[in-house]
Amino acid sequence: MAHYWIAAAIILFMIELFIGTIYLLVLSLSLLGAAFIAWWLGTDAAMVAAAVLSLIGCAWIWRRKQNESVPVSDVDDLDLGQLVILEKQLPTGDWQVHYRGTLWEARPTLSGSLKQGDTATIIGHEGNILLIKSI
Repeated sequence: MAHYWIAAAIILFMIELFIGTIYLLVLSLSLLGAAFIAWWLGTDAAMVAAAVLSLIGCAWIWRRKQNESVPVSDVDDLDLGQLVILEKQLPTGDWQVHYRGTLWEARPTLSGSLKQGDTATIIGHEGNILLIKSI
């Protein structure tokens, strides 16, 4: 009976390759674990093992996805890591920087000695204000 569990695990794994959800990979691994249990203890224990392993694996993946610290808006942000040139300091302590052919307002994230003409790296956004750090 273990070969049925292995076949089901392989089929789910192949579907996972086309769809790309991590949950099908967890289910595939659960069925593979159930195959080993079926080999040792029989089909009834394998069904329980498949259910328990699937539940634990899916809960673990769901919990990890809830705790991701990367904001969704920063995932595809092409500005991150780009260089800017400091033009002048504003009265608020922010800087006016030259980036992509125009002037932007930028806020340094670390206090340090910045001066006009220095370069800095973009590390994020707060609305239209660039967050920068000196390099």
